[in-house]
Amino acid sequence: MGSDAPFHLARIESLNQALQMGIFPVKVHPSLAYSYGYGVGIFYPDFFIYLPAVLRMAGCSLEVSYKIYIFILLLELFVSMYFCVRKKTGEIYPALAAGTLYLFSYPVIDGIFKSFTLAQTQALVFLPLALMGMVLFVEKDEFPWMLGIGFTGLIYSHALSTAIALVLCFVLLVFQLPKWIGKKKKWFYLMTAVAGVSGITVSYWGPMLEQMKAQSYRVSQPWTHVSENVLALHSAFGKSGVGIVILLLSCLAICAFVWNRPCKSWSGAGYFIGGIFLILLTTNQGFWKTFEKAFDILQFPGRLMGAASVLLIFAFAVIFAKNRSCAKWKNLSLGCVLVLSMFGGFFYWKSNEMPVRENWDNRNICEEIAGIGAGEEWLPAVTTRENLQQPGIVVSNSGKSYTGEFQGRELVVRLKKEDAPYQLPLVWYKGYHAETEDGSAGEINRRGSDGLVELTNIAENEAVVRIWYLGTPFQRICYIINVCAVGVVLLISFTVRRRRRVMAQ
Repeated sequence: MGSDAPFHLARIESLNQALQMGIFPVKVHPSLAYSYGYGVGIFYPDFFIYLPAVLRMAGCSLEVSYKIYIFILLLELFVSMYFCVRKKTGEIYPALAAGTLYLFSYPVIDGIFKSFTLAQTQALVFLPLALMGMVLFVEKDEFPWMLGIGFTGLIYSHALSTAIALVLCFVLLVFQLPKWIGKKKKWFYLMTAVAGVSGITVSYWGPMLEQMKAQSYRVSQPWTHVSENVLALHSAFGKSGVGIVILLLSCLAICAFVWNRPCKSWSGAGYFIGGIFLILLTTNQGFWKTFEKAFDILQFPGRLMGAASVLLIFAFAVIFAKNRSCAKWKNLSLGCVLVLSMFGGFFYWKSNEMPVRENWDNRNICEEIAGIGAGEEWLPAVTTRENLQQPGIVVSNSGKSYTGEFQGRELVVRLKKEDAPYQLPLVWYKGYHAETEDGSAGEINRRGSDGLVELTNIAENEAVVRIWYLGTPFQRICYIINVCAVGVVLLISFTVRRRRRVMAQ
């Protein structure tokens, strides 16, 4: 039972329910917000939690579906870091050590076993790919496939982690700019990668921007400020940091960098400096206070610890791989790293044990828990929980109440034209549609007083009206662009691979 457990479990369960209603893709989860519908799928990418939702549809319990997803997520975390370090160093031992360190790092253990920050932990799979992808792109004259995959995964995982990765990659780019500022081929590759990632992910960020333009949300009135959540120095280097093992090994590696005569790895030193800087930044209240308006959406500076752990692991692995003086001791060193990593992770896990709640499936999670999160960020700015207390009740302009019935994704209710407008028990997001039995469309608007859906007019004097979230024309355009972009990327990938095979022969 981590702090975000109810929210993310409700996302999975409500996604399962929406899919069973025949809704795909799911932008508004109809069963959340006490059945008023919550547009969490518009602002929080659901891409990766379709897996546990489909497992629920297949008959697995919510708990089992979640655990299968987490097991796969842990494998992804290890493989991601292993692949990045192997690609950079060309060696197996540093890659194995880095993957194990990452798997048992405090941000990973905390995200899965304590805080339940599901989307942020999913983003940790792609953060190493994005950062190492930028490093390799700067160093080599190759198309940045890894960079593109990293940012595609980040965008479909967690928006804030994407922003953090974007800033770090920009810094890497600026530091290396003199080396390739005049290379037009590299600029072409970079712009092509940006266009490709934008096209593949437009079905997420396009509708999100459309909705944010349509109205203001509670996220603009933050429930907590970033300057209130800075870490104490001992916490940043301790239980709220990257983990004592990663800190110890990266510090030993930087000592080896200073004293080792041959094969110095300046990139390893750069990763170390970057990681320590991010850790110290989480403790600097003055910085966050000064730039609070710009960074308030981050909420917790501790979110930077994931990026810090990636950089410090890179530092250790790269310097470890470059250190030729202890080549015969690498097997033993790797064994020590594995043991230390697992011991450190297990110690952190046991010292921060959370209470366990049994039988998540023996209740209707979407009714008991609104599924709108502690901050309620994606409700309209004027909407509060008090506005969501009469599910299924339609109220006319004259004060008459009508009881509607939820039939799958639709709210069905018999209404009279003379009593319009009607307040509907639905949270307004752009894209709601109303229709009578003869196919006539009703006029849908947003109530300014509470942010709920308002049915302004119906064509018939008395009719059964069906109201559901249909989506917008712009959303459908984004889906088409998304599919076309995926098709183009696959075609280019196939063509490049085929050309390489021909050249090899």
